[in-house]
Amino acid sequence: MSVGRIIPAFTDADGRQWQPVITVGFLRQFRNLVNFDLKDLLDEKAARVQELFADQEKFVACVWCLVERAARKAGVTPEQFGMAFDGTTLETAGQAFLEAVLLFTQKKGVAEATSGGLRSVWEEQAAALGGAVERALDKAFSSTAD
Repeated sequence: MSVGRIIPAFTDADGRQWQPVITVGFLRQFRNLVNFDLKDLLDEKAARVQELFADQEKFVACVWCLVERAARKAGVTPEQFGMAFDGTTLETAGQAFLEAVLLFTQKKGVAEATSGGLRSVWEEQAAALGGAVERALDKAFSSTAD
């Protein structure tokens, strides 16, 4: 049975759509940016998620690393990319980033999910973490809401 590839996506404030995809090549960049390994991001209390999203510049830098090739191909600079992150974009990019992490780390059978099933897998993972990820997202983005 063939499983379709699910690619998380978000749209920035300038209407550009981005698809953050985590590869092995990103792991070192991530560790250098945030001083911990990607595998440690989804801990039981989502403290690392909260830490990453609390530093919005660092978070946007992480997302830039995931979309840099496509952005440069589209003629978008890191500065233009960052300028297109309003509160809504931060929130949707955060969700897409965490979905990309789940896909990469294969949490809760994400590899078997279909595009219609990813949301339920995401909700299951968030519930398994005691809602800590959702609380971290809410806390991190509550001050940026438009």
